[in-house]
Amino acid sequence: MSTFKEDMVNDMQDTFLNTDEFGIQVTLVRDGNQYTMNSLFDEPSLDGAAIGAEVQAILHRPRLIVRSADLPGKIARKNDTFILTESPLNPSGTYIARDFIDEKDGSVTYELQVAR
Repeated sequence: MSTFKEDMVNDMQDTFLNTDEFGIQVTLVRDGNQYTMNSLFDEPSLDGAAIGAEVQAILHRPRLIVRSADLPGKIARKNDTFILTESPLNPSGTYIARDFIDEKDGSVTYELQVAR
């Protein structure tokens, strides 16, 4: 692994996923088992269509970033369920993975939806 890539992986683990910095702890529920891991949660907004003269709809797309090494079998799956406890950085709730992408830095970015 190149020094740059090693630095990126270390930064992800030591800074962004670190719960003393930006990270939060989440619980993954898969096949009846629970796994606790550090993650990075955000809800970027996508501007929606204008509705009337002054009202605009905003769509929020929650996403979660975890290390692939922390996942069971190091594999991400659609329909993984994540439980978040409220913190200053995120709301509480249960989220279902709609989709995911395996990133080159050893992380997985999940696109989430609120579980109903």
